[in-house]
Amino acid sequence: QRLAHASTIDGAPAATPEHAAAYRRLRHETLSAERRRLIALRDRGEISDEVLHRLEWELDVEAVLIGTGELRPS
Repeated sequence: QRLAHASTIDGAPAATPEHAAAYRRLRHETLSAERRRLIALRDRGEISDEVLHRLEWELDVEAVLIGTGELRPS
């Protein structure tokens, strides 16, 4: 769903390359915030290392798909 949203704005194709770049920058920031929150949950014992790594993998894949990251070895 997130990837589909990255290619559209309000259901219409992204108007300009600048809009797409702005979306990628904002999404990169939110992915980073999500990653920090997951690490905090793990550090407090609310999720396991296994859950953290699975969710980090999903964040990594999305970052690669939007062009802001690279996959780390599993």
